[in-house]
Amino acid sequence: NYHLLVCVMSKQEITTTSSSTLTSVSTEETTTVNITTGPPTSSQPSPTPCLCKDLKQEKSWACGDTWTEDCFIKRCLNGRIELLPVVCPEPVVPKCPRNKLIQINDGCCESFSCDCRCELYGDPHYISFNGLSFDFLKSCTYILVEEQSPRYHLAIAVDNFDCVQGLQGSCVKGVIVNYQNNTAKLSVNHHPVAVQATLNNETVQPPYEKDGLRFETTDYEVNIFFPEIRSYVSLSPSFTLVVNLAMENFVNNTQGQCGVCGGASCIRRGGRIENDTCCEKTAYDWVYRDPLKPECFSAPADVPCDLEPHGELTGPPPTCSPNLQCHLLEHPVFANCSKYVDIRTRKKNCEFDSCSTLNNSCSSLEQTAGECKQAGFCIHWRELTNGSCDVKCSGELIYEECRNKKDDFCFGGIVNSGPTLEKTTSGCFCPPGLVRAGNHSNICVKQCNYCKGPLGMPKFVGETWTDPDDHCMSFICTAYGIQSEPRVYHSNTCPEGNATWNNRDCCSTCESSNQTCEPKLSKMNVTIDDCSAVIELPVCEGRCLSEPWVLAHAYLQVKQDFRCCQEESSDLRVLDVKCLDLTSRKYNYKHVTGCACKACGSH
Repeated sequence: NYHLLVCVMSKQEITTTSSSTLTSVSTEETTTVNITTGPPTSSQPSPTPCLCKDLKQEKSWACGDTWTEDCFIKRCLNGRIELLPVVCPEPVVPKCPRNKLIQINDGCCESFSCDCRCELYGDPHYISFNGLSFDFLKSCTYILVEEQSPRYHLAIAVDNFDCVQGLQGSCVKGVIVNYQNNTAKLSVNHHPVAVQATLNNETVQPPYEKDGLRFETTDYEVNIFFPEIRSYVSLSPSFTLVVNLAMENFVNNTQGQCGVCGGASCIRRGGRIENDTCCEKTAYDWVYRDPLKPECFSAPADVPCDLEPHGELTGPPPTCSPNLQCHLLEHPVFANCSKYVDIRTRKKNCEFDSCSTLNNSCSSLEQTAGECKQAGFCIHWRELTNGSCDVKCSGELIYEECRNKKDDFCFGGIVNSGPTLEKTTSGCFCPPGLVRAGNHSNICVKQCNYCKGPLGMPKFVGETWTDPDDHCMSFICTAYGIQSEPRVYHSNTCPEGNATWNNRDCCSTCESSNQTCEPKLSKMNVTIDDCSAVIELPVCEGRCLSEPWVLAHAYLQVKQDFRCCQEESSDLRVLDVKCLDLTSRKYNYKHVTGCACKACGSH
């Protein structure tokens, strides 16, 4: 190190406020610094990055970034945001397959697009994306839609089951959706009749949203929406399945039993296109490897188009008289819609369906009314079936054929407006003049009165709960306030003076003069994070005898040996709890297998 003396000249400008004088004064000072020889270093500060900041939204953009917001094209330039109004192009009205024209409004501009809509109904009858009707009666699981070149990683399969007595015929049991890294399923249950939804093998209760999938229900049909790709699938208890894809995302890039979105209806694996009379044969090619149906792995494929039909639909069997309600398709209520829907084919399919053991003619009527709904016609047809196609709603809910908005509901003691449905649909709703007691409640009320739980949280009409400090007392919120009642699971008859109230099990137990330390099942509320469950777990309970003994020192003293019933042995088991996000999670816990009387306080 060299010790150097350096003379530094600093210059300071001082501005005076005289009429026209600006004076600069230079001062000199001597400073001693230490300089260490070595490689040169830069002391210049790094340049400040060019950014545009929106303090209100707490966002920032780098210079050169461009984005669209609030109907303006915005650009970050030299630290300032430039605005250019969005210029909307003249909308072009495309020609859509099956006339499924959709008007889209992005908040600034309106445009038109097409939907590719594929439907299955009855035993089962298909309508391809291009509107071609055909029948395929096999009962394996088949691919309806998959992408030819993966872009959104979407695949949809139908799970069929045999439902026609004495015939080779099947109905839709469920639909399997693989989207990105998730598998969702909708399945028709018969007891009670309803559609069940699962996501990655976990049951979910709509409304529910996760990873780009949104489950919705009208308490009749269940929908899975894919907002990012403007598409959805829906399933009703009457075996009516709809696959609806946004044409702008899938045009000429699908294959399967539904055909090509915007293209041919009959396509084989590998992309070979057949004529429109061959869809019943190309449908064999699309077996989905369902582990529950291993017999289908060897099912026929690549069936020639000129092979004679075997078991394909030709009409109702000779021994069957078609249900007269199929004639409803010629009723005046369908007259206006008949210009847009092939009523003749629907009636033929209805007559075949009415010969099944499930009397599945309702499915053809439902599908026809649903397609009329898409064309703008609401058909109140169920009231003409003498109750055979009625939908049973839970509680006070009533069935409505055409709704575009969910029920208003109570929250925080006030009425909240129900959300708009993405499509006009049917389902179970509150009667006029009533609202739901809660967003997901099936109880309808006139006013939004609500009760308060033990910690002050709102409880809606119909909800029940227990007091954390006394779970042997239950409470229910009614339209008139809180009602309470004791919870006694069972009572024992004990000798006089030998009964003890068990506040854990909400019952009386009999004391014994003998030692009775053993594991006993006890019902408990278990809460872990946002997950909870009511379960029975073994705990050590019973009577331990305390033995007196004598301590002899300078004098005699009687001591009591107090012993308590404590854990002796246990093993590790798995506990399944339900969570607020409608999923379930597994946790390990210590399961008591043996108990013994030990000195109190020992472990």
